Amino acid sequence: PQNTLHVVPATSMSRGGIRLEYEGSGRPWDINTGSSSSALYGKLGFDYGGDTRMVLTNDGRVGIGSVADPGNALHVVPGPNEGSRGGIRLEYEGSGRPWDINTGSSSSALYGKLGFDYGGDTRMILTSTGNLGIGNPTGDPENLLHVKGTRAGNRAGIRIEYSGGSGPWDLNTGDSSSALYGNLGFDYGGDSKMVLTSTGNLGVGTPDPTERLVVAGNVQADSYLCNSSRELKKDVASLTEKDYSKVLETINQLEVVRYRYKEDSAEDKLHIGLIAEDSPKDILSQDGKSVSLYDSVGYLLASTKALIQQNEGLAKELTALKGEIQAIRASR
Repeated sequence: PQNTLHVVPATSMSRGGIRLEYEGSGRPWDINTGSSSSALYGKLGFDYGGDTRMVLTNDGRVGIGSVADPGNALHVVPGPNEGSRGGIRLEYEGSGRPWDINTGSSSSALYGKLGFDYGGDTRMILTSTGNLGIGNPTGDPENLLHVKGTRAGNRAGIRIEYSGGSGPWDLNTGDSSSALYGNLGFDYGGDSKMVLTSTGNLGVGTPDPTERLVVAGNVQADSYLCNSSRELKKDVASLTEKDYSKVLETINQLEVVRYRYKEDSAEDKLHIGLIAEDSPKDILSQDGKSVSLYDSVGYLLASTKALIQQNEGLAKELTALKGEIQAIRASR
């Protein structure tokens, strides 16, 4: 014997070892190894009812369940009696709150996937293609990271927070009762600081942007460029003399005012400009609440051109009058 207990099955047996059985139970366990013709050759099998439930190989790999040759340091294959899914259960003693790391058969939603389950519900899924679904995924995660679920309130998403920092940022979307329904909100302290809508509009400081970019507050930049190439435009038509005259008349009637926005404090500087409701439609946004700076520039250029034309006419009249005066003086 090479150890305290040394068991060598007879050569007539393809496997053999030690049987452990509680008297009268009729439920024996066998700890076996096998000959070169056996699946347990060079391995240690823990068998019940003639089936191997766990295998330990001579290179230190462990197979649990229906696995004869573990393919990794720990290889778990659920048996056919475990339903359509099975795996590893992790549970702190006495907590009654177990987590299961499962995979499933071809009839299971976890076929070819790894599910992290709690209370029978999958909380996270890792697919064979490398996509990760977190929350309450139904079906396959549709991107590398797919977050879906609900929480207290009517919005949910991803929280980003520096440990010990001043506060967390949340990247959220919401249900049909939320302002973020179909939208993506960048929230801080429970308030959306920036919103990207499903139509592609971006709002900074406002929850419901009606244009491609809506900013509630001042914007600072080195320059602003407006696309104005002929290649980008249609229905192009030159203004008529009547149009120029009307523009000049309208500008002459416009009231320019000083004002503050309602969110401004009494210490903020006064602005100077127009009231949208009192301005011509040609320079307003589609909803009539905003003034288009680019259209305003066009309006000012048209009025400038109208003034130039008026000055040119007056200059011609002045020249004619000067000629008439000189002719009267010469006739005396």
